Amino acid sequence: MVRWITKFVLRCRSLLASRRVEAELDDELRFHIEQHVEAQVSRGMTPEEARRRAVIAIGGLDQQKDA
Repeated sequence: MVRWITKFVLRCRSLLASRRVEAELDDELRFHIEQHVEAQVSRGMTPEEARRRAVIAIGGLDQQKDA
């Protein structure tokens, strides 16, 4: 019984940690995209086009998360 509880607790902790790591990765990717967008907008590009190009330059958000 104790062994099952220990495994359960460890799996719950692992799940919570993976969510935290994913949230941190989202924040970091968002930061890099915003930096790219700001740089391109300051050079005269529209915000929409700058965001589109930033996502392309990064290689896609979901693809980067998977990597």
